[in-house]
Amino acid sequence: MRKERKHFTPEEKVAILRRHLVDKIPVSELCEELSLRPTVFYRWQKELFENGAAAFQSQERPQRQVEEKQKRIEFLEKKMQTKDEVRTCAAFWMGSAVSSCIGISGSP
Repeated sequence: MRKERKHFTPEEKVAILRRHLVDKIPVSELCEELSLRPTVFYRWQKELFENGAAAFQSQERPQRQVEEKQKRIEFLEKKMQTKDEVRTCAAFWMGSAVSSCIGISGSP
């Protein structure tokens, strides 16, 4: 009969890794105690080291990135609006619409 797998929370995974890295408990001992495969342990360790920089990022940085993206969106929306206005003028190039597109009032 198959054993049901234990699903560890991110906090539990960090605590397990800390026991090895800080408390110097051997991987074999931890794996036996927790019924954990060594490959799973080493995968968690790899993920921790690959994503560890995120723990040191300030909370200001993501907010600043959001603000910069919002400014970029506003800029692009204005650019699209200008292009739409130019297209409208081009569509009515012939006739009286030309004077309204270029801001001339009245006839010459």
